[in-house]
Amino acid sequence: MTAALVVPTFDPDGDDVEILRAIATWFSTRAAGYERDMRKQRDPLADDRDQHVLEDVEHTIFGNYALSPSGVAAQLTAIIPAISDGRDVDRVLVESGPTALLHPAIDAGFAVEAIARAITELIDIQWEQIFSRYQHSARVRSLITDQEPRGINGAAQAAEDLLADHSAIVTQLIRTLVPDQESYATKARIVLVEGLMQEAGIWLVRDANHLIGRYAHRPAEMAA
Repeated sequence: MTAALVVPTFDPDGDDVEILRAIATWFSTRAAGYERDMRKQRDPLADDRDQHVLEDVEHTIFGNYALSPSGVAAQLTAIIPAISDGRDVDRVLVESGPTALLHPAIDAGFAVEAIARAITELIDIQWEQIFSRYQHSARVRSLITDQEPRGINGAAQAAEDLLADHSAIVTQLIRTLVPDQESYATKARIVLVEGLMQEAGIWLVRDANHLIGRYAHRPAEMAA
């Protein structure tokens, strides 16, 4: 039997792992509640259990100091239900993510739209930061590869260290959420250049799911 495909939602080795693990549970728990509603399967015990889970994960989300843009974005996301006026808005948030709330057909309200816009910008900032680091590292790696430093004063060891740093940066880039379709194409090209399609495939699936959610409530001509 083939194992179920488990799509990651965050980098397990990145900053704010506790916050990001908690927001992933926050999303899945709230989605389960909507799924029961849709199937008309009222379950007071499950609702009560979910409420306790949400209280616990929200304590984690807001009880930790965020160190990264994605951590701040998670905290902002968890604020939205408290200021949202409508169940429809909340369901879009749970099923498609906060960036989907910016579609003009969704009347999310000024405050929710402002938060969704801030979350979108934070996702973009985090991607631009790691992409800039990758570009610099790729140039350094190219120089090292061309010159093949050897010999005295630890030059060869320094070169090895820089190449190891490049590998770590590539891993971080692969695991960083892309903000839009152009960034997705950029990441896919980098993955091919680095020869890491097997390692990166599951993260590209995660990115694709994010973009589907982001554009899901847009007209077809906008999503194309």
